[in-house]
Amino acid sequence: MNNTKLASVTPDRDDLRITVKVLKIWDTLDVDSFEGLSFLFVDDDGTKMHAYVDREDQKRRFRGLLHEEDWRS
Repeated sequence: MNNTKLASVTPDRDDLRITVKVLKIWDTLDVDSFEGLSFLFVDDDGTKMHAYVDREDQKRRFRGLLHEEDWRS
């Protein structure tokens, strides 16, 4: 499967393969869910994307898997 560029990612797809660098990870406060974890990703074209999770199991999983400055597929 070929990698998809971030510019081509849409919310209705969950079958894409992307390769990104994790630029930043930070705790987020949200009015609805109170706490979450945010990520800023960039692909090799320089396109950036923000991602957010608010479920406790997702926060634990991604905090253990993703680290700033790492490239991930």
